[in-house]
Amino acid sequence: MAKRASFRAIIARQKKECEREIEYELRATGQEGVSHFNKVVRSWHHRPSFRAVADMSPALRTVRITPQGQHKNLWIWTDLGTKPHVIRAKNAPFLKFQSGYSARTAPVAQFNTGTGQSSGAWVQTQEVDHPGTAARKFSETFMKKLRPPLPDRIQAAIKRGIKKANR
Repeated sequence: MAKRASFRAIIARQKKECEREIEYELRATGQEGVSHFNKVVRSWHHRPSFRAVADMSPALRTVRITPQGQHKNLWIWTDLGTKPHVIRAKNAPFLKFQSGYSARTAPVAQFNTGTGQSSGAWVQTQEVDHPGTAARKFSETFMKKLRPPLPDRIQAAIKRGIKKANR
């Protein structure tokens, strides 16, 4: 006669398989995000790299995609925008720059729209009142474009885990 598994053993096996499937789905979603962000910065001269980290804490399942490397702040400033601020000359008596600039990106996640080149007359001054930059919202746009959305992916992973555990 076949031995029947206890209810507790069945639940433990299902939980283990569900967690395995959820972690797999979070990692796959993170890699999609890394791929998307790498596409955004492909033409940048000072581009950051990205890393996806899946967090499987008991209370919350998340995936974070973070910029890495020397130019990670450039991504943060571009993605989230900056407030108006003053830029002062530090290592020289004057700031020297061209007055016109065509950004490679535009607000609300449009990339590869400009040349990323400076043009116009050269200006020399001790400080500049920078007007700030509008947020490009690359991260927010990626989450909106994610199909199916992450909660639906996790729900499907749970169903797969239960099916695998019951085989």
